[in-house]
Order: sequence, then structure tokens, then C-alpha cells
Amino acid sequence: ADLDASTLLIGLSYALFALPFMVVATPAGRVADRIGGGATFARGIVALVLLIAAYGVIRHPGLATGAGLVESGAQAFAAVGAAAAMAQAVDPSRAGAAQGLARAAGLLAATVTSAASGFGYAVGGPLLLFGATALVVVVVALAAVPLLRTRRTAGTQRTHGTTAGVLEGSPAAAASMPAGTVPRRSAALCAAATGGSPIPR
Repeated sequence: ADLDASTLLIGLSYALFALPFMVVATPAGRVADRIGGGATFARGIVALVLLIAAYGVIRHPGLATGAGLVESGAQAFAAVGAAAAMAQAVDPSRAGAAQGLARAAGLLAATVTSAASGFGYAVGGPLLLFGATALVVVVVALAAVPLLRTRRTAGTQRTHGTTAGVLEGSPAAAASMPAGTVPRRSAALCAAATGGSPIPR
């Protein structure tokens, strides 16, 4: 609104935000199946951080709307990658609890940032608000890297052990699987359960 955008453009920008996410989510799931959830998340989060920071200097409503379209695609990669990494790292018996915890953390973050964003904007304008947001995203993402590596290593060892145990008792199953293959859940299924939402602005 402070960019003199019309009410119609503001509403349209939110409607348009959903379209790239819907289109990109399934291909992002295929990428996650191929290279892993963590790597997919990293690709999305890098683009996302750059776009968040850019909002602080964009002064044209049309450019802001266009940036939102690109952000939506980046959100799809980040969200699907995070969900896929969760599915690949967590024990199947704890998958529901882990996804529930992730959703709760996301809602908590949205609540806190929504409450703080108005104050931040009033104090320092868009540059402070979006610059600080980008910095927080970077810090949280970097903090998650060691944990992701630890859980991924544990999950890989567990999956190899489980697969070896199953194949030991089933020669037919062993013969049907290529050497070195480890079953993996499709990360594309995570796309339907992982919603992307615009960063409050």
C-alpha cells in the first residue's frame, strides 16, 4: 500500500502468489527425489533470501508483484525440500509427530513475525524489515545444517540396515533391486501437505 498500489493489485498479487507454487511444487518434489530434500531446500532458500532482501529496495508495485511470483517458486523448492528432508531423516514411526512439530514451529514463526513486522516497519521502514527478515532466515537455515546432516546420516544407516534385513530373508526381492538402491518415499507427496505462504508485507 505504501507503494501506491491499488486495492485490486494488492489482492491480485496474493492470488498470483499461489500459481507458481502450484506449478513448481511437483517438479520440486522430483528434484528432491533425485538430489535429496536438504539440497532442494538449500536451492530454494538461497533464492528466497535474495528476494526477501530485494523487497526492502523495490519501490514499484509492479516489480514487487513480479518478485512475488518468483518468490512463490522459491517457496515451493524450500517447502518441498524441507518436507522431503524430514521424511528422509525421521524414523517412520515418528513421521507424524515430526511433521506436526514442523507445522507448529511454522505457525509459531508466522505469529511472531506478524506481530513484530508492524513494529519493525514503523521503526526502520521496508529496508530494516526485509533486511532483518532475510538475516533471520539465513541464521535459522545455517543452524539447521548440522542437525540435518546428523539426522540424514542416522536415517541412511537405519535404512541400509532395514533393507539388508529384508533382503536377507528374501532373495527374490534382492534380485529385483539394483545394487546400492535404497527405497525412498516420494518427496512429491510432501508438496500437497506443505503450504507456502507469502511473507507478510
